[in-house]
Amino acid sequence: EILFDNDPRYGNRSEIIAVDYKGQKINFIVKTGISVVSMSNSDKTYPLRTLKKGDGVTIEYMTNKEGLNRVLTIRLSAWGV
Repeated sequence: EILFDNDPRYGNRSEIIAVDYKGQKINFIVKTGISVVSMSNSDKTYPLRTLKKGDGVTIEYMTNKEGLNRVLTIRLSAWGV
């Protein structure tokens, strides 16, 4: 599950909240314009806004020195229902 929270504090970045398979919420900082890559076809990308509740994604990220999780890539593994 991806929840969006546009916050002017982040400038050209937004915050998304992903809910893992255990139901735990994890906050991520995402740069504006990041695309979601299809796992089945790496040439196919989607705008971040196309993700909906129930879509399966794998998020690669790094935690910076302030403790914020910065998204490096988002890969779509399955569309939700």
